Amino acid sequence: MKSTFTIYANSGGCPQNQLDGAHLYNYLTYNGYRYTESVEKADVIIINSCAYRVEKEQQSLEAYHALAGRARKNAKIIFSGCLPKIAPSRLADLAPGVSVIPGTDLSAIEALIPPAQSTWTDSAPNSVPGPMLTYVKPFRRMLSSCLNFCRSGLPYSAARHFDRLLMYDHSSDTFIVRVARGCLGQCTYCAIRFSRGKLKSKALAEILSEVHNAVNMRVNEVLLTATDLAAYGRDIGIDLSVLLRGVLNAAPNVHLLLFYANPRWMIDIWGTLEDVFKSQRIHFIHLALNGGSDHVLEGMRRGYTLGEFETLVRSIKRISPLTILQTQVITGFPGETEADFEETMAFFRHNYFHNVQV
Repeated sequence: MKSTFTIYANSGGCPQNQLDGAHLYNYLTYNGYRYTESVEKADVIIINSCAYRVEKEQQSLEAYHALAGRARKNAKIIFSGCLPKIAPSRLADLAPGVSVIPGTDLSAIEALIPPAQSTWTDSAPNSVPGPMLTYVKPFRRMLSSCLNFCRSGLPYSAARHFDRLLMYDHSSDTFIVRVARGCLGQCTYCAIRFSRGKLKSKALAEILSEVHNAVNMRVNEVLLTATDLAAYGRDIGIDLSVLLRGVLNAAPNVHLLLFYANPRWMIDIWGTLEDVFKSQRIHFIHLALNGGSDHVLEGMRRGYTLGEFETLVRSIKRISPLTILQTQVITGFPGETEADFEETMAFFRHNYFHNVQV
């Protein structure tokens, strides 16, 4: 009988954490393991933790205790993901036999489960299998599945309008390319930078090789993701515009989805990005505002003003009106005043986004 494994993931919609889970999934299946949803039957149990917020930390630890309590006697338990680097003190409750592998060091699984047929590098994924696309709220999971089912039957031109009305959400069919890990930011509120480290961009040739695979599979969308996509290449002497032009040239019929771009770097090189957006092939972009006033943005160390962010957004909407715009904003940041909050509200009254995460 084949050895079995199960993976718990509470990463929500984060492609970074989902891809890590997918990589673990691939590594085990490529080496002869079989996925099972039954914890009691699993020889290997992986908790791919999230620590984006305190609630996510708690969910990850509660999942560990629940799964460990149901595990068979000789099961190997691995605790991975972002929590080990963000909140290491919270791992004190783990049993002595649990193996801890931070998200940045997942290749260490080769020491625990030696590669029989496929190495860690050879099992890198470009999609996320269904078990890794888990959402805490059942209603959102059901709604996402229904929307993706409806969307899949539409011509692509119609699907773009569908997304603008009902909000894009990637699925197990989405072709994903991770272009970098880590970031250059020093945002005062952010814990992700501790779990993902400094920016490390993937070589352009390696990315284009993955994109060629997408072309051969005849996909019409490629999702590019990173801890900070907009900072891509600044550690290897190029920038985001070089990446996007290279991908669009390599895949003439593909549209791009851009996940997790710090506006700071896009503002800095916008002059080189205009022609990319004029191509009308940027389907979606996540631009995190986070602070809704100059006072709060300065306290956050975001590196741009509210006016600069507004100019960027309006420039994108003017030259690429079909691009779906998503952002996020933090309210209640330490030192935020009522006047700061009113400025945030005024900004969103005058600037439309398809989705705002609060």
